[in-house]
Amino acid sequence: MSVKPSSNAAIEPKAYQLQNPYDSNNSAESHESDSLTSEQQVVHKVAATVLNPLTPIKEDRTASAISNANKRPSSEDGNRLRNHAANNIPLSPQKMAASSDDLTRELEGILKEWVKKGNSLEKRATAKSRIMNFLEDSREGVEKVLDLSALRLTSLPDIFNKEPLISTLTTLKLCHNPFTSFPDQICQLSSLTTLDLSHNKLTSLPEEIRQLSSLTTLDLSYNKLKELPEKICQLSSLTTLKLSGNQLIQLPEKFPQLWNLTTLDLSWNELTSFSKEICQLPNLTTLNLSGNTLTSFSQQIAQLLKLTTLDLSHNKLTSLPEQIRQLWKLDELNLSWNRFSVLPKEICRLLSLKVLNLSWNQFSVLPDKIGQLLSLRVLNLSRNLFSVLPQGTCQLINLKILDLSSNQFSVLPKEIYSLLELTVLDLSSNQFSVFPEEICQLRNLKILDLFNNKLTLLPGKICQLTNLKSLLLSRNKLTSLPEQIGQLRNLEFLNLADNSDLQSLPNNDLADLVKHCEIDVIPK
Repeated sequence: MSVKPSSNAAIEPKAYQLQNPYDSNNSAESHESDSLTSEQQVVHKVAATVLNPLTPIKEDRTASAISNANKRPSSEDGNRLRNHAANNIPLSPQKMAASSDDLTRELEGILKEWVKKGNSLEKRATAKSRIMNFLEDSREGVEKVLDLSALRLTSLPDIFNKEPLISTLTTLKLCHNPFTSFPDQICQLSSLTTLDLSHNKLTSLPEEIRQLSSLTTLDLSYNKLKELPEKICQLSSLTTLKLSGNQLIQLPEKFPQLWNLTTLDLSWNELTSFSKEICQLPNLTTLNLSGNTLTSFSQQIAQLLKLTTLDLSHNKLTSLPEQIRQLWKLDELNLSWNRFSVLPKEICRLLSLKVLNLSWNQFSVLPDKIGQLLSLRVLNLSRNLFSVLPQGTCQLINLKILDLSSNQFSVLPKEIYSLLELTVLDLSSNQFSVFPEEICQLRNLKILDLFNNKLTLLPGKICQLTNLKSLLLSRNKLTSLPEQIGQLRNLEFLNLADNSDLQSLPNNDLADLVKHCEIDVIPK
């Protein structure tokens, strides 16, 4: 036993050495350890490890603190603490297993009654089986995920307010069911981090949802929600919130309290204006507002300095604020299906931009400095009013996908050969009557779509597109094909359908082409 020094005595710190009860040199304690269960021996070792490096005074203080914290009798020294821990294991594994088995039988009884009360459309028996599998897996340390999706469930069994689900369930999937009300009992799942209730028929959320304090991902998309309760704003751990496909017209005033949000999906709701609450989410990186009826966009968007993905498609926007230039981390911007005719030049300052979708608008020109977007990999200009490729487009030397379909192009600038990284070029549904030979210099091209034009001939130089895998030439006015087309050794699909004037095909190399390429349709 350690001896406490008097208050006047100098204290010399020294390591407090517990005798190792498993040391063969310590025969008395060695015999004592033989009578200990394996669980007690483990506790004994832990106690020794904790107390070894302590001075006598610190040892007594530590022992006392541990005793008080666990509401156990105080111990005067390390040995008493060690013996107390070794002889007071709450439950042996055998007893714990027996207790767990009893609990499992209780839950199974509740599940059986719940299955009996189900209607013929619900797949409650399947749900019961999945829950029982989860209970078994949870005992074996398997990932705590319970998937009850697509079982036509209208209610849940009364077990989600019981252990072990309360403390072990981390992911619950209830999507694609016909729930009309939020299952209140799941609000007691204190360890739940992911909840998927998408594709149900929910019309409201309970205030108790605030109790899901560990929740990081919440998917409520495709329900019938018209508003959100203020209490949802207390879910401060949320990083992903999906609300698409509802009937929301506004957000709660306290929505900015969800300051940890990084992904917010509000697509396909009934928002008519850009909510200022969104701009107060400092960690937001992905924002989807597509499919609403937005007519204007707030200047406060500039506050979202971490934003990397912004989807504003399928709205009624005609302009963007100049402040959009401050979103310097933005790498994906979708403005398709709006009413734009002029793109603000500030877009050209988004130097991190990799994907820009401007399709289904009324553009006929783009800012001259569009060529500054050297990080751009995908540019979609389809379904607009272009007849001339915008200046600067040919300066986008890292571009891999260029969609110019459904415009009024009849020629391309010679400079297009500069786009050497291009792998996909879509020129379908334009006015080309002559094949732009400059394309033949794009050696990395894999997909070339010229569907629905007015082409009558292909140049022999097309054989230079040695990496081409798909060549779409249907709905043109081709009368023949060059013999060199057979040299496209990597070609996998050639579409010649609806070329009524195409009478013959070259015989020399066609036989080899057919071996590795699907051809639709070979005329007789």
